[in-house]
Amino acid sequence: MVDRHDYVALEWVKGDIADTLSQARVALGDDGHTPSAEMLDQCLACIHQVHGSLLMVEFYGAALLAEEMEKLLIALQQGRVSQIDEALRLLQQAFSQLPLYLDRVHSARRDWPLVVLPLLNDLRTARGEALLSETSLFSPPLHELPALDQAALARLLAPQWPHQLRTLRQTLQSALQGLQGEEEAQASLEQLAGVFTRLESLCHGAPLNALWKIASALVDGMLRGRVANSPALRSLFNETDKELKRLLEQGIDGINQPAPEELLTSLLFYIAKAEQPTTKMLALKNSYELDEAMPDAAMVDEERARLAGPDRDAMRSVVAALCEELVRVKERLDLFVRSDRSHVSELSSLMAPLRQIADTLAVLGFGQPRKVIIDQLAVVQSLAQGQREPTDAVLMDVAAALLYVEATLAGMVGNAEPSQREESRLPTTDLMQIHQLVIKEARIGLEEVKDLITDYLAAGFDRQHLQPLPELLTQIRGALAMIPLSRAASLLQACNQYLSEHLLQQAEPPTAPQLEHLADALISIEYYLERLSQDPGAGGEQVLDRAENSLNNLGYAPAERQVPVLNDRLSPAEVMVMQDLQTLQDPQVAQSLADVLASPLSALNPPAQDVPASLLPPPVDEEAVDEELLEVFLEETDEVLVALHDYLPQWVANPADSAALAELRRAFHSLKGSGRMVRALVLGELAWSIENLLNRVMERSVAPGPQIYQLLDEVVAIVPQLIQEFAERNQRQREDVDQLAARAHQLSISEPLPLLIEQDSSIDPQLLDIFRQEAQTHLASLDRFLDQASQQLPLHASDDLQRAMHTLKGSAHMAGVLPMAELATPLDHLVREYKAHQITLDRDEIELLLEADSLLHRGLKQLDADPLAQIQGARSLIGRIEQMIATRLDALINVPDSGLSARRDPQRISEFLAESMDALFDAEDLLLHWREHPHERQGLDALLEHLTGLAESAHLLDLQPFDALCEALLDLYGGVEESSLAVSERFFAEANNAHEALINMLDQLAAGQEITPQPVLIQTLHDLLHEGLAPEATGLIRRDGDRTLDITELGAATAQLDVSQGEASSIETDAAQGNGDPELQDIFLDEAFDILESSGAALLRWQADPQNHLEVENLLRDLHTLKGGARMVEVAAIGDFAHELETLFEDISVGFLAPGEDLFTLLQRCHDQLAQMLDALRSGQPLPSPQTLIERIRQIERSARQPAQAGSSAKPEPAGAAVPEGERTGLDTVKVPAELLEDLLNLAGESSIIRGRVEQQVNDAQVALNEMQTTLERMHDQLRRLDSETQGRQHNRQHTEGDGVAYDEFDPLEMDRHSLLQQLSRALFESASDLLDLKATLAARNRDAQGLLQKQARVNTQLQEGLMGTRMVPFERVLPRLKRIVRQVAGELGKQVDFRVINGEAEIDRNVLERMVAPLEHMLRNAVDHGLEPAHIRQAAGKPEQGLITLELSHEGGDVVFDMHDDGAGVPLEAVRRKAILRGLLDPASSVSDRDVLQFIMQPGFSTAEKITQISGRGVGMDVVHEEVRQLGGSMTIDSVAGQGVHFQIRLPFSVSLNRALMVQCADEQYAIALNTVEGIVRVMPNELESYYQLNPPRYHYGGQTYELRYLGELLQTVGKPRLAGESHSVPVLLVHCQDQRVALQVDALAGSREIVVKSLGPQFTGVHGLSGATILGDGRVVLILDLLAYIRAHQARQPLLRAQQEAVGALEFIPALRPLLVLVVDDSVTVRKVTSRLLERNGMNVITAKDGVDAMSVLEEHTPDLMLLDIEMPRMDGFEVATRVRNDPRLKDLPIIMITSRTGQKHQNRAMAIGVNDYLGKPYQESVLLERIAYWSKLHA
Repeated sequence: MVDRHDYVALEWVKGDIADTLSQARVALGDDGHTPSAEMLDQCLACIHQVHGSLLMVEFYGAALLAEEMEKLLIALQQGRVSQIDEALRLLQQAFSQLPLYLDRVHSARRDWPLVVLPLLNDLRTARGEALLSETSLFSPPLHELPALDQAALARLLAPQWPHQLRTLRQTLQSALQGLQGEEEAQASLEQLAGVFTRLESLCHGAPLNALWKIASALVDGMLRGRVANSPALRSLFNETDKELKRLLEQGIDGINQPAPEELLTSLLFYIAKAEQPTTKMLALKNSYELDEAMPDAAMVDEERARLAGPDRDAMRSVVAALCEELVRVKERLDLFVRSDRSHVSELSSLMAPLRQIADTLAVLGFGQPRKVIIDQLAVVQSLAQGQREPTDAVLMDVAAALLYVEATLAGMVGNAEPSQREESRLPTTDLMQIHQLVIKEARIGLEEVKDLITDYLAAGFDRQHLQPLPELLTQIRGALAMIPLSRAASLLQACNQYLSEHLLQQAEPPTAPQLEHLADALISIEYYLERLSQDPGAGGEQVLDRAENSLNNLGYAPAERQVPVLNDRLSPAEVMVMQDLQTLQDPQVAQSLADVLASPLSALNPPAQDVPASLLPPPVDEEAVDEELLEVFLEETDEVLVALHDYLPQWVANPADSAALAELRRAFHSLKGSGRMVRALVLGELAWSIENLLNRVMERSVAPGPQIYQLLDEVVAIVPQLIQEFAERNQRQREDVDQLAARAHQLSISEPLPLLIEQDSSIDPQLLDIFRQEAQTHLASLDRFLDQASQQLPLHASDDLQRAMHTLKGSAHMAGVLPMAELATPLDHLVREYKAHQITLDRDEIELLLEADSLLHRGLKQLDADPLAQIQGARSLIGRIEQMIATRLDALINVPDSGLSARRDPQRISEFLAESMDALFDAEDLLLHWREHPHERQGLDALLEHLTGLAESAHLLDLQPFDALCEALLDLYGGVEESSLAVSERFFAEANNAHEALINMLDQLAAGQEITPQPVLIQTLHDLLHEGLAPEATGLIRRDGDRTLDITELGAATAQLDVSQGEASSIETDAAQGNGDPELQDIFLDEAFDILESSGAALLRWQADPQNHLEVENLLRDLHTLKGGARMVEVAAIGDFAHELETLFEDISVGFLAPGEDLFTLLQRCHDQLAQMLDALRSGQPLPSPQTLIERIRQIERSARQPAQAGSSAKPEPAGAAVPEGERTGLDTVKVPAELLEDLLNLAGESSIIRGRVEQQVNDAQVALNEMQTTLERMHDQLRRLDSETQGRQHNRQHTEGDGVAYDEFDPLEMDRHSLLQQLSRALFESASDLLDLKATLAARNRDAQGLLQKQARVNTQLQEGLMGTRMVPFERVLPRLKRIVRQVAGELGKQVDFRVINGEAEIDRNVLERMVAPLEHMLRNAVDHGLEPAHIRQAAGKPEQGLITLELSHEGGDVVFDMHDDGAGVPLEAVRRKAILRGLLDPASSVSDRDVLQFIMQPGFSTAEKITQISGRGVGMDVVHEEVRQLGGSMTIDSVAGQGVHFQIRLPFSVSLNRALMVQCADEQYAIALNTVEGIVRVMPNELESYYQLNPPRYHYGGQTYELRYLGELLQTVGKPRLAGESHSVPVLLVHCQDQRVALQVDALAGSREIVVKSLGPQFTGVHGLSGATILGDGRVVLILDLLAYIRAHQARQPLLRAQQEAVGALEFIPALRPLLVLVVDDSVTVRKVTSRLLERNGMNVITAKDGVDAMSVLEEHTPDLMLLDIEMPRMDGFEVATRVRNDPRLKDLPIIMITSRTGQKHQNRAMAIGVNDYLGKPYQESVLLERIAYWSKLHA
């Protein structure tokens, strides 16, 4: 059970409450006099404060007592108490008992109002109130199940759901009638059980299902005779029938509404009160915590007794329970020791009881035993998790520690003597209080000790004063050891020894230093105890240290108690101490603890040797057992009986369930021990006989069978009778009990258990199931590998195969399935050896694996029968596998120069990994510090030392790649140490990369993988070293003025090197695109495109500011990174090209080259070339050769360096000048997967939807509150009228009534006579006032909820905008790519093109932009190739030589628009027409407009190019562009003017996931319109709007603008314009502005604006124009989002066609909208109005209601219904009068009226027909008849 009370809070307020109650007691006075009004006020204020505090901490039982005290004080104030003295006495008693009750609640951890029920009723009696019953205080925690969603409801909805419910209800009603009589009761109960069981299955998992479960359990108890059949129960079952009726009316949604709490509580009360609950009832008792909500009488009486006085022997009972739990733990440990110890997970069951024991010891303050238990808990946990082997030594250490703890606890408690004095018994209110009492007594004793020593000194060292000291100190020491304060007790023992041996025995008096040390020790102990009494948590070890030092100076150090360990030899006396726990062959033989616990289960629980003939009660003259001990025993038997009823059916159903068997055995063990202790000998000996039998079953010497099951059933049935006889002190010898014990003893010596896996305690069936599932997974991996081998041989062993075989071997050993483990072991060996030596598996090995696979599957099949049975053929296969491994390895090792290295020693590898990882981490820290402080080289020596050691170790282990990289790093660091190499940022970066590579190599080695060499990284380190050792760097070549000192040999070598480098650096045109890892290549491409984008932006910035050296450094870094990455993935062409560019920028950086227009042009061409090469690499095409650009770069470098060298003397570089290092510009960014952003957006959208639903429910609650307000106002009005009526009757009452005789002299106006009717009227007034207050509270909460929802909406909007901001990217991000395309195409065609982008900073959705890049590229290629003319043609046409292409982005409503213009020749329409005719797409004789001709270029493969080039003209372009746009939900238009150019317009939806939308109604449908597309909203009267419709075309004028008037239904082509004649309410009109078109759009109604979540409609609806998506409203409806601008554009495009049709056929008429009938229901009965309204609404009608005639006439003034249903008898205006007024109204005279009344006489009917009523029906009406009449009269009226 979960305790939900906050006992910490109670601890805080408990003291204040006690003080406040003391103040109240003082204020009330205890002198017996009647308190004054001021005293009562003061007392009431105190009690009110106590009541509030208890409500705050939620202890409602105590709060109920305080509330009754408060009410009694109020009654005393008001003079409503007759027995004042009795009331004051009760208040004083309550003041005393409430603190005691709170103390008990705090210590016992339970708040039971039943305990104080007698006092509650006494307080209520004192003020004349009715008494409380137990049921009024019964409040179990009811479960609140969540409502099922629609998917779950759909799964539960059976095909014949209503029919099934009707059948079940009929059966239920029939069964309830049958319960009335005795004869049919049993059959009726069986019918009820079937009904509730069926309802459980129909409502599974729903909130309503709790009712059926409880009712089913209650009926089960009635069937078994555990619950009596009573009228109250039958009444409750009738209430369940009402719930079934409600479910039938509401349908499947009704199961989400739970049953009323009063009904559930009442049903649970009968279950809680059942004395012998069934299994179902027990389950509900546990589930609803009924024992806590309704404790039994014995427990309540015990708690009530505790309020009067404290408990006794609390410490002894707690410690005894701990000892019993330790016995259970040792038994479980012994079972594991005797097993094969393969299921170490079984030890996890010991952890929970050990933790509980440790926690209890902590509460008791037993520090040393608790430490021992915690240490063993850690050992058991490591064993259960497989971290330690379960060896004998480890297990015996645990057992020895448990025995030590048990012996320690037993020594602390001792035996209970019944003759103890009453005052010596410890109270049990709280263990902390026990500690404080003991400490207090010990301090008093120490005071006596000090007084005696003082007397001894004052009397001149008279030893007679010291005689009581040893006994007194012994008592104090024993008390402190009990608490336990073991160290203080040992110090006192040392003091006692000193006093006994020196002061009492030696004649010479002690010296002054000795007395000082003794006084110091005693005072230190006293001070320590004083601190503990003031603060139990205070530490006083330092004080005790001082006492111990003083005793050391006296020569009496305190003795330390040693904990025995397994190997310690025990003396015979110590062995005898454990004789109750172990059976030893010879106690006189010294044994170890390991020997003591090494005996089998039969030693722990030996079989019975002597079988008694009869089970006899104790002697008659034996003293009766203590009453309190009797109560404890009876309480324990209740728990044991519950355990027996729980676990016996489980074990009988599954004899292999060892846990259930252990619980059964433990239950009988508890009965035996407790029964013998309280002298319930008949019960105890019977339990011992059953325990003996179950011990034999557990050790498999007896097989469980029907005889044992039958015996246990009979014993469990007779045990309650024996308990009852013992409780009544009526134990006697019973023949039936003797027979049961004899049968148990006879069965305990029967035949042993046969070998069955289900009953094999060594193999857990659950563990077998887990192993079976895991093994199937591993064998599936083996099967996949064999399938692969069938297609390809030879084949290397895969990682999956190695993992599967290794895990299969380990899990088989863990589960104890040794045959499969033995077979999996050589397979694991085979795969590991072959993989380690890179040996391929050929046909022989595959055949062995196939055979092993078959045998392993066979082993799986025999798990159920016998998992330990040998697998036939496994031994032979194991031998062949091992022989195959040995043969292959010998063959490879013995081959000369085979290259097969001997396997490395795993031990040496492990040592190397441990040392190397630490060394590398230290080296990495040193390098990081050096990088931060480049001028400090103190760590360089340590780096060299670490790397030297690593290299030597790697060389000894033959780890060549690791050794080579270490050597390269050593060379690099050595160059720095010799000052031959200067450190730089590049140096530190490469060194850091090398260190990370070394760590990665260690990771590979630890994982058993081959170490990957790093030749590129080693070469990079060598290049870095050689650059530092270059001739110019080392001083081999020096410049002296303008003369260069040359060395002939070096010059020749350099010339030769230049020639060789020139030959080697030439790049072939057919360069490969790289043979590296594809995964690495993908990573490189992602990084390369980012670098390309960054470098392109840097190049533009540098071109704008040529003096900005920072951008040059940025470009240098980008090219260096690109070069390194390309060479890493072996793409040599890109790496070499980047290297050439890097060299060029280095010359620019040092000033060899000056930036100029030619240089910028070359760099731009190089940048474009890199982009082309990366695109080709990504698409898998051959890389274009950059050889031409490389030659141009080298030519510029050579021409630049010669004049630079010649002029170097004229312009010497200033010393110390340094180029500033480039830095990255812009903010730091983090890459986030696009899928994650989409998921976050979807989740945010779902959050908005849920918030919308909550908002809808809050609004519905507000509507309900408004209705409640109206109802309350009506109730107030009716109550006022009722009060006036009752007062009038009171004045007219005759004075002859008996109760008015005494007031005859008073006039009725002079003296009121209050009748019962007046009292009820006043009570109704008060109830109505309370309801009004409740309504105000609910309204306030509703407003708060609305405010919170608004705040949440704002937060959600910000979240959505932030997420959308991450999805939106500026269009200029792709501008470099588009401009590059234009430059490339223009350069190849020799054209000059000016490409301009307008509004490039506009943002667009990332996904849309990525999909639109390729279409835009193709359109730009076409514009440059086909659109723009060559220069000479443009000049001849008077155009500038440079062509112009513009791309403009804009947002229009909910669309993003791309407008692309060029000033070329335009689309050749005649060429397009000829091509269309040639392809058969166009009839030569047909006349087609130019716009239609342009659409042909969208056809697949359509091209007018005369020849196909690489640029365009392949005929696969514009159709792909158009298709891509269409898939994005957009549209594309083309406009061409000959000689002026082409205009392409692409319109795409601007995708947002959250938007503000206006909800509008059109006919029966609701739509959402984005607010940013609506210019304004106006309301127009119907007659005015109708006049606008009469114009041709319809126009609406507003704000000086003219709008084309349209109805939304016409625009959507769903319904026609409705009739406006006769309408009196204004009509909403939306004003929309689309380009130059202004449209006024009429809608039927507005539903307000709201924040909506836009959901995509999917690719199926991309062809439907005008839909932006859909959204989900709060009530679950799906609403389409309209794109009004698209509809308006489509409508404009249809106008010519519509005009043509009108001219040919006539004006187009729309069918008027079919609206649902509007029915007015007039009736004064709320029930009739609601029932009729629901009926009509279910049949598609709209309903208006009125409560009487006056209300109906006011409704008719605003609405004109299609039909009216009218009652006759109503207040204020009856039905006849209403019908008369309707018939006399010109507007309503034709309104059909159906009168529905209970007056069915002919007279009333004639009157109605005479007035003009159309039809007349009686109540109750038939639904079908009413619907038929409504249909008839509505058609006639229409």
